[in-house]
Amino acid sequence: MRSVGKSLHLALVLALFLPVASKSHEIIKNLDGHAELAQALVTIPIDHVSRHVIVNLRVNGFGPFPFVLDTGASGHGSIDPKVAKRLSLIPVDEVSVDDGSGINTSKANRVKVEELILAGVTFRDVTLVVGEFSSNADHAEAVHAEAPCGILGLELFRDLMLTIDYPGNHIELSRDELGPTGPHVLSFKSPDGLAYVNLEVENETLSACIDTGSQADCVFPMTFIDRLSPVFEPVIASKGRTTNNRYDILSTVLEHPLRLAGHELPRPSADFVDFYPQGILGYGVLSEFRITFDQINRRVQFERNDDFSHAGTQDRLGIRARPWYGLPKVIQVRKGSPAARSGLRVGDVLLQVGEARITDLLSDGAVDNALASDQMVDMVIRRGGRRITLKLQK
Repeated sequence: MRSVGKSLHLALVLALFLPVASKSHEIIKNLDGHAELAQALVTIPIDHVSRHVIVNLRVNGFGPFPFVLDTGASGHGSIDPKVAKRLSLIPVDEVSVDDGSGINTSKANRVKVEELILAGVTFRDVTLVVGEFSSNADHAEAVHAEAPCGILGLELFRDLMLTIDYPGNHIELSRDELGPTGPHVLSFKSPDGLAYVNLEVENETLSACIDTGSQADCVFPMTFIDRLSPVFEPVIASKGRTTNNRYDILSTVLEHPLRLAGHELPRPSADFVDFYPQGILGYGVLSEFRITFDQINRRVQFERNDDFSHAGTQDRLGIRARPWYGLPKVIQVRKGSPAARSGLRVGDVLLQVGEARITDLLSDGAVDNALASDQMVDMVIRRGGRRITLKLQK
């Protein structure tokens, strides 16, 4: 392992603010539920400012309520106890639930919902576990988002083709199917109703759950910690929490790219936990993609615009950035570039250049105008938990 460097604070902040989301796995599988589409292709807006995919739906004619679309949660999903009580949902049975680790299994009631309406899609006879969504209500409040009222699991969409388009801020539902040889298509395994794909980093291959409910980037089992090359030594950065357990999270950034479905992601943030035997692909990785699930054929497609929008602006500044809460988060800084001369680092988030706030991967031309200006321009960034003002060096 390499020694701890200047990026240590970044790892601490990432892990503190982006914990692995809570999980709930139903252990019994007697589920009903079927879907009716108003048209062949239904497009539904999403909000993922809280690093969760949030959709608004109606439950038995009431609502709308914000629910998290969590492909890392088994079964149809869950509903908050207060909402279940408000809607007079009566328990139909009791089930055992766990977080996938098999440790500290607990009991929870299940309720039957006659009708869930998600825009142009109606789900009937849906079974939901009654339980609190405990992943991060504080974080939802911090980004001015309404706390979720429940979770929709991947299995709810088992008869449909589900596309989660993070860059496009919507999901799509249809009865289409993915071909076996399409671009960036992988077969996935589903031993527990979830979707697991293989990813590669260095010479290692890891089976990882596609988990839209995880706020992390990529989570590795602790057994991988000595098999990968970190930029700096992993440190215990925070405590993770699931429905049943708490555990330490060790965080770092990997030196080598992560390879997934023909794509490469440079210097991914990595968490290590001595808790799950498999990996997890969370928001930090998934948010770059348009992801399509075909559960009937057990295929998934990862589509990405590798020519990032406004790449010319990024090239002139000398960075590569990914979306992060709608802001550009720096993942590479080119030596000798204006960004490097200005003191930008990997992990910095651009907030403002001159008088212009950055709202969408440098799309408003603020950086181009600043680079062309004869005046010295301030550049405001977030580094860890601090706002810092840099002078843009041209």
